[in-house]
Amino acid sequence: MSFNGNTKLKFSNLKSRGAVLELEAANIEFSHGPDSELEIQFKKELSSYEAASEGFEKKASEIVDLFAAGDSIFARGDHGPIGAIIYRQIDEKIKEIDYLATLPQCRGRGVMKSLLNWFQGQLSLGEEIWLEVSALNHRAIALYKGLGFKEVSRRPAYYPDKSDAILYTYINNLP
Repeated sequence: MSFNGNTKLKFSNLKSRGAVLELEAANIEFSHGPDSELEIQFKKELSSYEAASEGFEKKASEIVDLFAAGDSIFARGDHGPIGAIIYRQIDEKIKEIDYLATLPQCRGRGVMKSLLNWFQGQLSLGEEIWLEVSALNHRAIALYKGLGFKEVSRRPAYYPDKSDAILYTYINNLP
């Protein structure tokens, strides 16, 4: 997968109610390295939700280290980032997602589906994406399965609430 700082796609119809967002060419943005403008904005947005933290498995303060360690892909809305994927290159064929989130006010609009779809489309033949999710996160599980991710393992009672972690992989079999 090759990215550069100019790799961008655009979400349209962000204000439509519950509509799946369509991709065009200007608002999924790739970021490498710490403290890009989008990272700073996204961390600030997450901090404002940290007190409520519903739907976030990690606090904003914990996410800062993940941004520094990996690469990031953002969906940008009218006023800044609305969704993000942070991942690491494990080896030449495997990318592991460490964190992904859509801001609460933007959920249910297809933001993460579009980000993951785009990410999958950047893979070369045989490349993989790995991720993990709580067995209690039914919406995310349905999304991953719908995008072709396959369950490969479980970690029993992994999370503080004693829910299992489900490990998923997606392998690009398309040339």
